[in-house]
Amino acid sequence: MEIDEVQAGYESARPKYEQLKGEIIYILESALAQRGIAIHMLEGRIKPVDSLIAKMDRQETEPPFEEIVDICGTRIIGL
Repeated sequence: MEIDEVQAGYESARPKYEQLKGEIIYILESALAQRGIAIHMLEGRIKPVDSLIAKMDRQETEPPFEEIVDICGTRIIGL
């Protein structure tokens, strides 16, 4: 798969990953609040396309979205 194809495919899928990130953050915030768990920070991120391509090269992955498992991620830092 060519880099241009990967970029185009990833950019077209990105809104779905952004939505997923928002839903995960909402679920985590709600669950933590219900349990009275104080946190310092909760953040989400979507893997940048250049990082995705670099990871594909390292892992010799093709197609990109079936084997890369960390496209969307969250981090929670507790108090």
